[in-house]
Amino acid sequence: MVICQVINSLSSGGAEVFTSQLAVSLQKKGHNVILITYQGCIDKKGEILNDYLRNSGVEVIHMSGFRKGAIGYLKVFFFLLITLHKIKPNVVHAHLQMSDFFVGIAAKTFIIKKPKLIRTIHNKRRAARLNYFFESLLFKSFDFNIACSDFVKNNYDNPKLRKFISSIPNGIDLSELNSYVNVDKNSLKKELDLPPNKKIIFNIGSMYLSDNAISKKNQQFIIEAVEKLRDRDDFIVVFLGDGPLRNDFEDSVKKKRINDKVIFKGNVLNVYKFIFAGDICVMPSKDEGLPIALIETVCAAKHAIVSPIDAFTPFKSNSVKNLKSFELNEFVDEIVDSLDNIGKYNRLAKENTMYYKSTFDISVVAQKYLNYY
Repeated sequence: MVICQVINSLSSGGAEVFTSQLAVSLQKKGHNVILITYQGCIDKKGEILNDYLRNSGVEVIHMSGFRKGAIGYLKVFFFLLITLHKIKPNVVHAHLQMSDFFVGIAAKTFIIKKPKLIRTIHNKRRAARLNYFFESLLFKSFDFNIACSDFVKNNYDNPKLRKFISSIPNGIDLSELNSYVNVDKNSLKKELDLPPNKKIIFNIGSMYLSDNAISKKNQQFIIEAVEKLRDRDDFIVVFLGDGPLRNDFEDSVKKKRINDKVIFKGNVLNVYKFIFAGDICVMPSKDEGLPIALIETVCAAKHAIVSPIDAFTPFKSNSVKNLKSFELNEFVDEIVDSLDNIGKYNRLAKENTMYYKSTFDISVVAQKYLNYY
């Protein structure tokens, strides 16, 4: 089977990582997989994904010279139109809204042997600036609209369109993660320049305003919690991720005089090194689909504290604390309990690892997609 995976770009984003790993898993199952982007690799992680794909036998095709605007988008359409007609795939699988639009339109030009069209909906937010009529046309352009979790399916912002949505949970390639299972934690701390005598609390997430309205990953909430714990000297918080809000967060840390407790690492090329060097993942997000970063964390047998949003329900266990509210004092109390009882939570996290790995193995996820293909 010839399968085209189409996504805006290759980068450090969760959807981009998932799409790349799905493509490789499908290739390993004996299919001819081509991954197509119109923006190319937009950061170092994207370049790593690009190499990972090609080294795994996946053909990668990037459009060059993308520019935003009417002319740029017209160029994308013709690029996809020509590329897809040349490949003549059995399946075209689109990821993220702009790719959905372009694929949905371009595929309509196939007259003989139309490819099956699949899209993955990576969050519950509806297509921006589309009224119901045009958004429903987008949904009906695809044979299957598949949410990345039951939460996204059941909470999609346009209730009338939920009947068109199925769901398959995101997954990860476990091979890289498994290579770190026996790596010495103190050695990783030394390599990453992290204090050897501190418990490491980490957060993974981009730093930007979603829809120009909210900080989706809610890093400021973590900073406020650290301020309340300034008298403790047994931990440090490490932020992994970057974006336009990073300067604001760094300024906030300076104003609160908690510089000695917070480290900003930006986008990192190997997140597993930090996960395995860490002790507690905190993710007080205001909005999520099914975050790849938390899948990686729980599969690495790490304890986590997450916000009360329903998107985190699939992770609920005795090693993942789901907060009951966005009340700061509750968050602080949970961090204190985790720091004081880290041995217990490490043990529980290890006991739950096999469950999480079996649930989020990309090979299992890929087979579920093949059933739709």
